[in-house]
Amino acid sequence: MSRRRASPPTKPLDPKIFVQRLIIALGTDRARELVRHAFEIVRATGQPNRWIFEVKRARDRGAIPPALGRWLIFKLAESATIALTITHPVLSELRDRIEDIERAHGLGEDDSWHVDDGPAEWRALNREWEAVFDELLIDILLRNGEVEIAEAYAEDDVGALSDGAAEVFGADDSPRARHRIERTRPQTAP
Repeated sequence: MSRRRASPPTKPLDPKIFVQRLIIALGTDRARELVRHAFEIVRATGQPNRWIFEVKRARDRGAIPPALGRWLIFKLAESATIALTITHPVLSELRDRIEDIERAHGLGEDDSWHVDDGPAEWRALNREWEAVFDELLIDILLRNGEVEIAEAYAEDDVGALSDGAAEVFGADDSPRARHRIERTRPQTAP
């Protein structure tokens, strides 16, 4: 079975245009579509820097609320890190070893244990995978000058990272947006 990366969305969106359109569309379904599209592009390309720069610029000049800026920057960095789960040599090797243990214990391709379950070797590899993932995500944030967001992530400060989601998804969805940040292995595209 081969796994391949999802192809980039068909209509590329420029980060500067994304921010301009988002400012106008905040609170609408169009804003949700724009944000999802931007995350898809970053997940497919693994290139968050221009996106983070434009969101940061809009946040710093007051064009978007600070909480929204923090959330978008975090999710853009997270999307890029998810792209690395396929290409990063350490994450790839750890993922393969984790999956070997899962198959050896009879789990199907889409099955896994909860992070606190499974054999000791699997839990140890999973913790190692999570540590590398976290390090890569924090590196993206720090490389883009986002020390505050990197610290919030390292401290698992869910509120600081998720409050801005309500600006895009609305107050009705904010409990869903506030869900605990699960640092579990993202599924790769089939």
